[in-house]
Amino acid sequence: MKNWPYLIQVEVINPDQINDKEAFHSVLHNICHDINRKYKKDIYLDLKITGFSEISALLLSIKNIYKIIDHIQASIYPYKPIFAVSLGKLNSYGYHDICRMDGEVFNLSRELLDGLKKAGLYFNIGTDSPHDPCVMWQMNYILKIKMNWSAMKRDIVKSYEKNNNQSKVAYEVGITQQAVSKNLKSSSFNEIELAKKDLKESLNNYPVIKKSKSDDNYSSLNQWLK
Repeated sequence: MKNWPYLIQVEVINPDQINDKEAFHSVLHNICHDINRKYKKDIYLDLKITGFSEISALLLSIKNIYKIIDHIQASIYPYKPIFAVSLGKLNSYGYHDICRMDGEVFNLSRELLDGLKKAGLYFNIGTDSPHDPCVMWQMNYILKIKMNWSAMKRDIVKSYEKNNNQSKVAYEVGITQQAVSKNLKSSSFNEIELAKKDLKESLNNYPVIKKSKSDDNYSSLNQWLK
């Protein structure tokens, strides 16, 4: 595996179904702001809007990629995003701006995204790591289930993750405890939690790219542009 930063690109399926484009772009701006702030240590070039329904970033680490993807997916709901993570050569005429970069890694990412649309999947990864197939299927297993959750089911799971108590969830959401239990079971909550643990172990196998101390002079980025 080359010592390049990871490119993540996110694209919304069927963007023509977005009615309020201004509101949608406001959501994308908020997502970028939140991710860039919360996962600052994982990011080399900030997550930015790179197309009408697309956001992209360069990452130093993908150990928290599931948390990043989960945040994006939940924020964009009910629209369905697809995700591609890739490694490859970079070209640039605008250092430190993902919107002004190109290179073969972007071509690879486009191939991954196009493949997802054809396959009806939500996540693909191309880093030449032997762990790529495992991560791809673990991520798709989780996303495939969560993409089909109703708004109510999302609220219940979110509350349960916070409270870890069905009675508190019932009070907070305004339903019976029996309904909470039924929704948690139908959401495959326990199965997803197990899959998340396996996914975390898989992601820990990917190297973290180290920033150069002289990064202000673009030396660390230059090494990836060769």
